[in-house]
Formats: sequence, C-alpha cells, structure tokens
Amino acid sequence: MVLPIALGRHGKPPKPTDAESKLLNSLPRPHLLAALGGPTRYWRLPEDRLVNSLKVLAQRAKSTGGTLIVIGSPRTPASAFEAVRASGVACHVILDREVRYPILLADADENFVTADSVSMISEAVMTGNPVGLIPVELDSEGRQKLGIEGVSISRRDIRKFWANLDRLGLAGTVDRPLCNPIEDPVRMAADAVKRLLSQRVP
Repeated sequence: MVLPIALGRHGKPPKPTDAESKLLNSLPRPHLLAALGGPTRYWRLPEDRLVNSLKVLAQRAKSTGGTLIVIGSPRTPASAFEAVRASGVACHVILDREVRYPILLADADENFVTADSVSMISEAVMTGNPVGLIPVELDSEGRQKLGIEGVSISRRDIRKFWANLDRLGLAGTVDRPLCNPIEDPVRMAADAVKRLLSQRVP
C-alpha cells in the first residue's frame, strides 16, 4: 500500500490557550497561514522567491480583508525572517511560540507551505482547507545529483511527491491553492494492517 501523503506529526489539535485565542481573534479573517521550512539536502529556500511569494499572499489577504500569518520551523534561517521584515510585507510573524503550530494549522482558512517539507505539506492537506506550495529550488548538489529537468529515480527527489499532490488535486500554488477530500492516512494504514492480519493463515 502506498499512502498519498506522509503521516503527520500532529493529531487532533490541542485546545487554544486564552492568549492564543485572544491573538487569533484580534487578526481579521480569513487567515492565510504561511509555514516556512528551510534548507534540506538538495533543496534551498531562496529569500527573493520567498519574499515574492509572501507579497502575493499579502495581497490575497488584503483583497479579502484578512491576515497573512507567517511562522517558521527549526530549519528556518534567521536571514529568511530578516528578508521578510526588510521587504515590508504586510503580515503577522509568529515568534517565540506565541501560538503553537497545531493551533495555527487548525485555525487557518488557507495553508501555504514551503515545498521542502513533506510533513508540513501533509499536515496542511489533512486540514481539508486549500493548500498552496511556496517554491523552493535545487542547490548545487541537488542539480548535480537529481538533475534540473523532470523527476529523477532518487528516493530523495521530493518532486515525485509534488507530482502526486498535483495529480490528486491536493495542493496548488500561492496564486491558486487547491483542496480535495482525502482519507486520513493513519486510518488507511490501520485498515491495511487489519486486512493483512485477517488474511493470515491460522
């Protein structure tokens, strides 16, 4: 059995604290959440492309009277946040665990994730809300090992995952986020195990 997305790190979101609820309620809706990853093997997050994507999302939020919320991860370099601040993009940046990520994920009306993180993309897809990918690009090692065009045979080529998301209509772009119903992969895996166990010969 091949699962369409990865198993997420977060299950049912915890209850927001009073402080978390107060902050989120103070930000006009709809809430567009941009979750940032960072450099991984073969892939980099160019700050100019990141800023350009966030400008598109900020305009999208403005056009609907909403708010762009930006949160990083342990892999997000400080220079990425510095580039966002320097650009003047209209957004609310979550710092110092001001609001926990599972709370933000459940709260968001639309989720946008840097394309380097399979786990964050999968978690966004599982919310059932529209998802868009923020572009990343190959680093020098990635260009050499994976090639610039198409999809390589390497198991580390995340472009296979992107292609599957596109085929299933589970994620779009910053300009056109997509969503499509999908079965919980945890339940799919559990059901598959049950079927295998039921087929065992006594």
